[in-house]
Amino acid sequence: MASNTPPPTPASLTAAQQKQNNLMALNKGGKAYDPLGVYTDSTDNGFYETWRTKFPPDTHRLVSQMVSDRDEFRSPQDFIRNAVHHYLHRYIDGDPDIPLEVKDILEMEDHVAELAQKQRDREAMDEVMEYTRVIVNSAVDDEDWNELYHQQEYASEMASREDMPMGRRRRWLELEDEIDEAISSMKKTKTRYEKMAGVTPMKKRRA
Repeated sequence: MASNTPPPTPASLTAAQQKQNNLMALNKGGKAYDPLGVYTDSTDNGFYETWRTKFPPDTHRLVSQMVSDRDEFRSPQDFIRNAVHHYLHRYIDGDPDIPLEVKDILEMEDHVAELAQKQRDREAMDEVMEYTRVIVNSAVDDEDWNELYHQQEYASEMASREDMPMGRRRRWLELEDEIDEAISSMKKTKTRYEKMAGVTPMKKRRA
């Protein structure tokens, strides 16, 4: 049965309860922070806040260089968001007096960022497979043997990756089999055409 008692206000919470609430808010219900992770999300369920600030020219140059050297950063803003997130963890995790509500907010952001990265990884892998199929189909049309063998080798490598879920490995194995079937079919067609090319047409009988 639902309770009609309103939730306690921050003023009515004990210090321990307040810290627990703070921790839940910071971590978004998880324990997903990765010190080596990249945190570049700019919104939370469509909401965001904008900060405007200035940097010394050397800092600006170094950040721009870092962004150009690292694929995980699409812009200087990505780099700044990631740096701020990590420093917040360094600051909050190292201070036992930081309210747990703040820690919980940060932890929830970690969890959302982890899920978002996993989704990006899945979408990227799906895109790779889709492009591979497009290349294979074009190679069949063009009778590009080298490209077909290359893509078959790549599909075989992906199918044997132990760090990949079995479902994805199975799909790569199926693609490898499809390429093998295409190559076999092309070989048969080539052989048939070669035989036809070697046949001398019969001369018409004279009346």
